[in-house]
Amino acid sequence: MRTSGRGRLGAAMAALALTVTALVAVNVTPDKPAGAAAVWSSGFSASQVFSGLTLPTSFQFAPDGKVFVAEKDGVVKVFDNINDTTPTVFADLKSEVYSYVDRGLLSMTVDPQWPARPYVYVLYAYDHVLGSPAAAPMYNDTCAGSGSGVDNGNCVASARLSRLTANVAGNDLNHMAPGGEKVLVEDWCQQFPIHINGTVAFGTDGKLYASHGSAGSAHFTDYG
Repeated sequence: MRTSGRGRLGAAMAALALTVTALVAVNVTPDKPAGAAAVWSSGFSASQVFSGLTLPTSFQFAPDGKVFVAEKDGVVKVFDNINDTTPTVFADLKSEVYSYVDRGLLSMTVDPQWPARPYVYVLYAYDHVLGSPAAAPMYNDTCAGSGSGVDNGNCVASARLSRLTANVAGNDLNHMAPGGEKVLVEDWCQQFPIHINGTVAFGTDGKLYASHGSAGSAHFTDYG
C-alpha cells in the first residue's frame, strides 16, 4: 500500500501554477452576456483584472480602493485600484521568506481601519531555524539536508507573523516605511514543507487571527 502526505495546500498551489500570472474576476449579471464563452453558465462572465504576477497567493482590498497582492516568494505589490496596470512593490521580503512547495508568503490582510492604521499583516515561512544565532536567510529556498527532493532535504524552518507599516512619514502609502516590518510572532517550527502556515485575518471582534498547519511530509513510502 502506498500513502501520500500531499495535502490540500499543495494541491491548491499545483492548481495555482496553471494561472500564476493573472487574477481573474467573475461577474454575475442578470442575463448571459453577449458572446460569453460556452463554458460559463447563464449570468456569468470572466475578465482579467491584473497580469504579470508571479505565484500570487493572496489579495486584499483596502478601504480606500487599493488592492494588495502577495506573491509566494515574499513580494507584496499594491495597485491603486482595479484599473491600475502598473503595480508598486510595497514590500520585498524575499531574503526572509522560504519559498518551496507549500512554504512561502501564503497569507496577507490589510488593517480594516486603513489608512488611519496604515498596516498590512503577512504570514510566511521564515527562512530561519528557531533559536539559531545565524541570520536569515539560512537556505535561500533550498538546502543540502537528507530526505526526499519534495521534502527539500527535511530542512527545518519556522514561521513569522509580521506587521508592515506604510511610509506615512514620507506621505507614501504605496511603500513600506524603512524598517517597517514588526515581527509579532516568530514561532511554529517546520520540519517538513507540506501543510505550513495558513491564513491571517481579522475577526468580527476586531482581533487578528493566524492559523498554522501540521508541517507534514509529502514523502511516498511503500509499506508492502
